[in-house]
Amino acid sequence: MKAVIFAGPSLPPAFRPNDPALEWRPPVKQGEVYEAALDGPAIIGIIDGYFEVTPTVWHKEILWAMTQASTSMVAPASAPCAPPSSIPSG
Repeated sequence: MKAVIFAGPSLPPAFRPNDPALEWRPPVKQGEVYEAALDGPAIIGIIDGYFEVTPTVWHKEILWAMTQASTSMVAPASAPCAPPSSIPSG
């Protein structure tokens, strides 16, 4: 099971689990959830994302990724995106 996780300053590299099933990426920006979902990971996690300096990830992008058969989303702000299969945390 592969997981793609977008993280930045909220979870510094020193505190990230060193698990080969986890693919750590920098904070998410517009288009990156879509690109990650195309690879078919089992999980896409969003811990940090860019805003103000670059276009942010769109809620519709997250919702589209959630409709893909093999992907579940985990994001602290995913509660407004429910239902398909979001798991709000935080």
